Amino acid sequence: MYLAMLAVATIAASSVASAPSLRAQMSGDGKGAITLNAALGLPQGDHKDAGVDTMILIGADYGLGVIGQGTTASSFVGILGAFGSGDNDLDSRTFGVHYGLMFPLTPNNPSLPLMLKAQVGYYNTRLSNGDSDEKWAIGGLAALSYGFKSGDRTNFSLELGYYLFPEVNGADNNGFFVGASFPLNTR
Repeated sequence: MYLAMLAVATIAASSVASAPSLRAQMSGDGKGAITLNAALGLPQGDHKDAGVDTMILIGADYGLGVIGQGTTASSFVGILGAFGSGDNDLDSRTFGVHYGLMFPLTPNNPSLPLMLKAQVGYYNTRLSNGDSDEKWAIGGLAALSYGFKSGDRTNFSLELGYYLFPEVNGADNNGFFVGASFPLNTR
């Protein structure tokens, strides 16, 4: 059921984002931009102790544009899923929706596209190894992002960051990640 909800949210977001009126509104401020994200997570704490050595994080974001006049920070909404396996057939699955901000760290130097990314959302973590437990709660991530550009267009970004998702029965779900983001429809 949860995967079905994730699939419906993805289809709905891509349908809305591909509408001609939204494409016409897209500009350099990120409004209407769709970005796919993929990362390798390195769990810490209880997940690592349970043998979950890596997590795969995947997601998609929809750009809402610059937040206010006179600022260079932009906002986005999105979905994210994180998946990993550990000892004794332990499976860890996290998914949810989020709101995020991108802050340019070098706004006056376009040749150095360094950004700070922060997102907060409502996520569900499910741990199972025969029995399963799950919990919905607030979570999020923060990352340092470097965009590789061709002219005025960012072709992809590399990110290094830290995630913090809901804990289940006292078992924490956090760690570092390294990933990449791929804008699909920016100009």
